[in-house]
Amino acid sequence: MSGREAVGERVVLSPAGLPDVAGVEGVVDLADAANLGVRTDAAMYRFTRGSFAAGIGRHLFGADAAS
Repeated sequence: MSGREAVGERVVLSPAGLPDVAGVEGVVDLADAANLGVRTDAAMYRFTRGSFAAGIGRHLFGADAAS
């Protein structure tokens, strides 16, 4: 990812330190100065940057949600 993704753009996630997310392909559904949201067929990912903290969220749905 370039750091300048736009809503609707296809991306591949490869965050350092999160090997279970690396290589996940999806579409940007939220992009602003502090947030990035990516939706895939099986999950929604949210990355948030604040003044003193950062947040990462993952909401699974579909067949993988039960595991």
